Amino acid sequence: MGDDDQLALARDPATIAKAVRDEIAVPTGAYSGDHTTVNNFLKYVQAELNRLPLLTVDHSVFDSYGSGYASFVELCLTKRDGSAREVSADSTTTTYLPLTISRLAPFAALHDLDNRTTRPDGTGGRGLPHLEAVATPPIPGWQEELRQLHQALTHLNITLLDLPTLSTPIAPAHTLQTNLGDHPYRVYDAWFHWMD
Repeated sequence: MGDDDQLALARDPATIAKAVRDEIAVPTGAYSGDHTTVNNFLKYVQAELNRLPLLTVDHSVFDSYGSGYASFVELCLTKRDGSAREVSADSTTTTYLPLTISRLAPFAALHDLDNRTTRPDGTGGRGLPHLEAVATPPIPGWQEELRQLHQALTHLNITLLDLPTLSTPIAPAHTLQTNLGDHPYRVYDAWFHWMD
């Protein structure tokens, strides 16, 4: 399937109906198994992205933010050379690209640059992904990193969904339990939802 076919599939009403029920909605490749198989594949994806020459996975979230359920995993990528990291005596601030990958289909969303601050004791804070934070490339200073990321995702058969696709409204009858968006829901909410 080409990118246009995948974008159409991401908006397909029958596929969306499966996603809002938290079913694997596009059972192809690594997504043709159960949720455990998909999670194992997503850990493989993390390892592959961590091998990119210009990017490294600064941190990842596989545990649904500690409680509840997330229909996605979040991989936070930063520059391998350390140039996106600022260290002070009491904290480290890392600028990163949040990448969410759905557990329900081989779809991903790239979000705008964000910052994560951690203190020496390991505590810190950052934001949650949401539709309003979806990136619209190019991102100044990150063009080559984005090229490598796109190539890697293509090789892994994961489609990076664009903002127009993610912003498409879904049928009003669909209900979602999510803390990341409000009714009326969008394609983004179907593939990337989280409830506490």
